[in-house]
Amino acid sequence: MGRVCPQGHVVAGDNLRVVGRRNVCIACTNASATRSRRKLRDDTLEIYGGKCACCGETQDEFLTFDHVNNDGNEWRRQTGIRGSYAMCRWLRDNGWPTDYQILCFNCNIGKHINGGVCPHKAGDVHV
Repeated sequence: MGRVCPQGHVVAGDNLRVVGRRNVCIACTNASATRSRRKLRDDTLEIYGGKCACCGETQDEFLTFDHVNNDGNEWRRQTGIRGSYAMCRWLRDNGWPTDYQILCFNCNIGKHINGGVCPHKAGDVHV
């Protein structure tokens, strides 16, 4: 039988880490990191309005972060940032800049395909 973490998980081998003065298993560490990431995403969504700026979609699984000035590719090249969590951290660490917004995936892709304007706003798609 292995050691037991504070949450009661039986841990074998190297799957127990010392955090501060406590032994924490990898499962607890991963769960804590997931909660922390989720909280940052939720906070970021709330700060930027909690819904798609174009169509009003609120289902958070559909929501993405958008560069209002259509300069996302240039921004990613400059910052080296990829992924939603890293972007949320960057937004927080840079004082929640106003040239970002929330769009649902459909509006974000539609904006990309339609030359920087969501089809909801443009009236039609020019491919």
